[in-house]
Amino acid sequence: MFRDVNMEVAGALNDVALVHASKHGRFAYKRAARAVLTLEEPLEEFVERHELREIPYIGPATERVILEHLETGKSPTVEKTVQASGKRAEVKAARAYRKNFLSRSGVLRALAARAPGAVTLADYRGDLQTHSTWSDGGESIARLAAAARERGYAYLGVSDHAYGLRIANGMSMSDARLRAREIDAWNRRADGAFHVISAVEANIPADGGVDMTPDELAEFELVLAAPHSKLRRSEDQTDDDLDVIDGKQEQLEGRLQQRYGYAKDQATKEVNEWYGQQKW
Repeated sequence: MFRDVNMEVAGALNDVALVHASKHGRFAYKRAARAVLTLEEPLEEFVERHELREIPYIGPATERVILEHLETGKSPTVEKTVQASGKRAEVKAARAYRKNFLSRSGVLRALAARAPGAVTLADYRGDLQTHSTWSDGGESIARLAAAARERGYAYLGVSDHAYGLRIANGMSMSDARLRAREIDAWNRRADGAFHVISAVEANIPADGGVDMTPDELAEFELVLAAPHSKLRRSEDQTDDDLDVIDGKQEQLEGRLQQRYGYAKDQATKEVNEWYGQQKW
């Protein structure tokens, strides 16, 4: 397994953001961390042809952290800052949540790998979770579909938020039906060359289940569900989430492991065991 230096550096910057004394400093380090996470090129290659300050939001302080990490594999500046803050336990907990995640550069590198059995970009036939301007997305269905076709996809699932998530501009059922008409019209024009799937992302409330009725769910080709509230609860809720699938209320589940305070590796193990027991 390769080292994801971008993820390591972004983690170090987020460590400083967690303990920084000023609001402005916390914001600046978080923004720099996001810029490194979204960089498509590994930092160790980027610096061979570019200045670090060409990366958005990288300034003198964040540049020093990156250079230290590239030189020694860690940043003494970050370690001193964390030690002086008295928040080492909080930083340790935050680092545990980042385990097993990749930066954008890391993902692209993994997809380009030629290891036996590895999934590559060429293997992807479509995307099942996208949001359009019908909820909290930034693009129309037509632009999303056009971009997917340019990638060589055969289908695209437009899974806008349902009405239960108002903060994400969840669409009402009347809007969902209008959106379905738009999707149907687009599919007719595509004439079988590409298919836009009329999907929805339903909400799993804190007490389990899905906040839509069976009749409403039946109006969609594909139903995704994900928890969006009380994600900071420390107890394991994996069983509650899997019960939603057992109830056949949805086909796909999101954020199964996005519960703070519960071991990601354990959640992954439980989910894999559950899927292994199913007979579909």
